[in-house]
Amino acid sequence: MTIAKPAAAHNQLLAALPGRDQRRLLAGCEPVQLAFAQILSEPGERIRHVYFPTESFISLTKPCKIPPVWKWG
Repeated sequence: MTIAKPAAAHNQLLAALPGRDQRRLLAGCEPVQLAFAQILSEPGERIRHVYFPTESFISLTKPCKIPPVWKWG
């Protein structure tokens, strides 16, 4: 399944590609529905898919350890 041509216009990265490259890339793409807060990849996992959002955004978050806050009285 391929993404309809208008999808490239909604993604700045895809829209910036020259027409020939854009068509070649989109030929191997398929639309997917993502759920809110869906985890697309875990740290250390092999990347198996690349996403080009057209009506949303994807954020990269990194867990961090926050040291305890001590209240001195």
